[in-house]
Amino acid sequence: MKTTLDRPVTLEGVNVCTGKPSRITFSPADDDEGISFSSPQGRARARICTAQVYRNIWGRSWVGVREEGEPMYKVEHVLSALYALGIDNVNVGLSDQIVPRFDDGVTRIIEALEHNRMRREKPKSKLVAQGTLEQRTVAAKGMPDKLVVEPSDKTMITYIAEYPHQAIGQQEFTIELTEEAYKREIMWAKAPFFIPFGSRRLMTAVSMVRGHGITEKNSLLIGKKDNPQYFSESRPYEFVRHKIMDLLGAFALLGFPVEGVHIKAYKTGHAFDLDALRKIGLRCGLMIEEPELSYAGSAK
Repeated sequence: MKTTLDRPVTLEGVNVCTGKPSRITFSPADDDEGISFSSPQGRARARICTAQVYRNIWGRSWVGVREEGEPMYKVEHVLSALYALGIDNVNVGLSDQIVPRFDDGVTRIIEALEHNRMRREKPKSKLVAQGTLEQRTVAAKGMPDKLVVEPSDKTMITYIAEYPHQAIGQQEFTIELTEEAYKREIMWAKAPFFIPFGSRRLMTAVSMVRGHGITEKNSLLIGKKDNPQYFSESRPYEFVRHKIMDLLGAFALLGFPVEGVHIKAYKTGHAFDLDALRKIGLRCGLMIEEPELSYAGSAK
């Protein structure tokens, strides 16, 4: 069934670009409104056609949506949490243009919203795959970045992360896409932050000069190989788990949940994810299944 919230929910986190407090408010929405974002500077529906990748001067990238006014940034993590909870109609209000970051990934968002869901009477449509779909880049060396969506008895995701850093290397993780599995395996995974020159002192100095909100609690700080946070035994392979979170945020932009598929991703990033999903949609490889009509139409 289509799902929204029974009341507004407001959370306060931090703007990681400035270090200042930042708020996010989730409000109920009517059937078929979908997910939308708003800020004092703009408003946009969360759709694959309104999304693009933005980069800062340090080369960091994130997904933003833009339709009316200025874009809103870093939407991928909250979209992933909404996707996992099955919330498909909600208005997301931001106090500034950047979605705030919280400690331990999206745990606070999941815990704040899971008991305030309200299911409507209207059945929910879903996306299904017609055969195996694949998008890849041209590889200069080694294997190319690749996204494969193929039919499956269960809805699964396998991600292989590979990064030229001795603290990461290659990591592989497979998960069945259920709400309980997301809570157990994914929601706590923090966004990675590569410490400049591996120096925490330099990171602290930068914060004192220009301010930032990055901490050990809200970010996966990756410096040298023996970084104790990265190699926490209670949170193994946190980097690849966060990549799954990012990928689900991209799939949320399709507007419908994808079911009965095995999603296989290799080394994908924000830009590749959006481009691959646009191409898959244009080729009508993913089809909308309308339960009340038993009809399949092309994805938009």
